[in-house]
Amino acid sequence: MSTADDNYASWSKPALIERIRQLEARGSQGVSTATAPVSSAPSAPSSSTSRKRAKLPPRPFDFSLHSARPIALQIAYLGHNYHGLASQESDTVPTIESHLFDALVTARLVPGRKECGWSRCGRTDRGVSAFEQVCGVWVRRREMQSAGSDETSPLETCWETANELDYVLLLNRLLPADIRVLAWSPVHPTFDARFLCTYRRYKYFFPANGLDIHAMRTACKSYIGTHDFRNFCKIDPAKSLQSYLRTVLHADIRPLGREDDVTYPDVDSDLSLHATTGRAQDPQQIYVFTITGHAFLWHQVRCLTAILLLIGSHLERVSLTSTLLDLTLHPPDAGRPAYDMASEIPLVLVECGYKEGTFRWVCGEGERRRVAEGLSAVWEGWAVRAAQARCLMEKVNPNPKPNSTATEREEYFYPTLGYGPTTGGGGPTGGKRYIPVMRRPRCDSVEVRIEKSRVAKGRKAGGVSESAAAPVTPTEMDVDGDGAVDLDVDPPSPLPTTTTAKRPRVG
Repeated sequence: MSTADDNYASWSKPALIERIRQLEARGSQGVSTATAPVSSAPSAPSSSTSRKRAKLPPRPFDFSLHSARPIALQIAYLGHNYHGLASQESDTVPTIESHLFDALVTARLVPGRKECGWSRCGRTDRGVSAFEQVCGVWVRRREMQSAGSDETSPLETCWETANELDYVLLLNRLLPADIRVLAWSPVHPTFDARFLCTYRRYKYFFPANGLDIHAMRTACKSYIGTHDFRNFCKIDPAKSLQSYLRTVLHADIRPLGREDDVTYPDVDSDLSLHATTGRAQDPQQIYVFTITGHAFLWHQVRCLTAILLLIGSHLERVSLTSTLLDLTLHPPDAGRPAYDMASEIPLVLVECGYKEGTFRWVCGEGERRRVAEGLSAVWEGWAVRAAQARCLMEKVNPNPKPNSTATEREEYFYPTLGYGPTTGGGGPTGGKRYIPVMRRPRCDSVEVRIEKSRVAKGRKAGGVSESAAAPVTPTEMDVDGDGAVDLDVDPPSPLPTTTTAKRPRVG
């Protein structure tokens, strides 16, 4: 048996040098060496070595190679499954913006949520939907950045739309089915979706449900104009607002399908309502409360709607809206009466107004059809659920007579009038007596609410937990139905039970 030295003795000098190089390379990798001469052909890597080779991380996207441009996005969403529009710092709950930011980053349109110059027109709360939300953002362009040029688009090219990325298609591929980008538009570099908005329009959908629509239409006219709406909102102590004056440009209630009809008759000429009761002829008719204003306070629209529904149920007089707006009729430094807000589900932000010429909306016809088809599928799902609920209602409650009167049909469809699922609950059911709004306990005033917030922040800064320092007492209630404890409400008096509750006369 020949030794390794005998084998190497017969090798040529070039072969020995090559062998030494191979052994040094293999030795650094911890591979055992062999004594056979090196073949001139390269050896193929083994399958086991390929499997063990670590996967290389994806190459980071270099945004410096692309110029950036400001655009506006027209966004629609159904907010029933989300905790509002604004993203949370911890992102522990799903929000509309958290999905939008994830889509923007995944599509490599922005480097991150803090570096994209984001702005929004209106901040919708949990459960509220929007059909025309407008947001501003800086995104990358299709064209590559030329050497030595600025990374942002020059002013003369910021309005170009030809040969640009299809932002609508890129984002909708990554967004949930109930969040859709409808169009994008080039905008001026100084565009701000919030501060350049001139008006906002909301719609609140609700069934006729035996409500006095005539009384509600009459009452909502008091909202029009510039008023102090502190009795129609929830105080946000973090903002420390100096004024609660807001201007309402339009407010009215009309049947679905005609809510935007400028030819719809005025309240005193509306022949579609019952002449005596002011109710709709069809108790299942959907009505829409439409309100337009420059800006709104926190939960203002839901508070305005709640009072209207109480008036329509004949639980309050039409004059209640004017009474709540007249601060001279209320104790000084007193908060609003403790009434429940209307539910957030029927509320929709339908339009954001801007100066003419601000936008040049762009959306391909193909993507527009895909958006319509997707929303049609969403509608079909909800339509099936509505049909199932109706069938169950008809099964539980016997069908009305074929020649039944309007009153009999109302009692069939809605046997309990007053508060319903669209008003936040808590109404005169179970034989409880209704307490008028002006006789209810008062929330804390604006000044007291701000002081409580300041004290609570001081406790947190001092390392004392707020729950330990201020345990929940009987005066801390959830009066607005948002699932949070409100610290500005005294408990209402016990509700005495009675078999009948006489409704006050409307007028």
